[in-house]
Amino acid sequence: MQIYNNYKFGFTLSEVLITLGIIGVIAALTIPGLISNHKKKVVITRMKKFYTTFNQAIKLAEAENGDTENWEEVSKTNADSMYNMWNKYMAKHFVSKDVVKTADGIYVKSTDGSGFMIYQPGNQPRAGLTSAHVIFCVNTKACDEYLKKNNNKVYFYNLDGKTTFLFRYSNKLLRTYATNDDDRFNRDLYMNGTNSSLSPEYGCAKSKKTYCAALIEADGWEIAKDYPVRF
Repeated sequence: MQIYNNYKFGFTLSEVLITLGIIGVIAALTIPGLISNHKKKVVITRMKKFYTTFNQAIKLAEAENGDTENWEEVSKTNADSMYNMWNKYMAKHFVSKDVVKTADGIYVKSTDGSGFMIYQPGNQPRAGLTSAHVIFCVNTKACDEYLKKNNNKVYFYNLDGKTTFLFRYSNKLLRTYATNDDDRFNRDLYMNGTNSSLSPEYGCAKSKKTYCAALIEADGWEIAKDYPVRF
């Protein structure tokens, strides 16, 4: 004779709750890391693209218009002269959504969602892009917030090393900001600003974070585990 068991087996409520709790703990431990890694990847990808595209645009503009030293002069922190220079020499070689004037330079909105701001430092007018400081923003929101915080000026270095980074154009090349060629790839300088000739606040681990882009480049265009800004 065959006996049929009418009991049905399943999980109890406590077992389900325990399982969900374990899943929640695992998610809490792994998701922030995944989000952080994604943000870092976006920063590196867009920064490298900007670095490459800008330098390619310079070469194309020089091939068409001659050496940058013979371009029209750009006055110190003068938005009109920087805007005119960009539109005359560079705009056609750098695809962008928009170019607007700030109080002391220009703000270029790139098609990939990033942006950058340029101004002319120094006391004397200089040819086109003989020398210029460039602030790269991972997204245009970061540029917008930066300008809002600084009264629409590019000049003040309120960088965060997370969404805003400093570059410098000199000697016909855009490069990450450093004091001079002798200091290039000096990782300790980039991290801590320990060079005696420079304010220590410029280090990426310090308040002004001027050297964060240089630190990333020195690490092979990677955000290392000891990078001082958290994502």
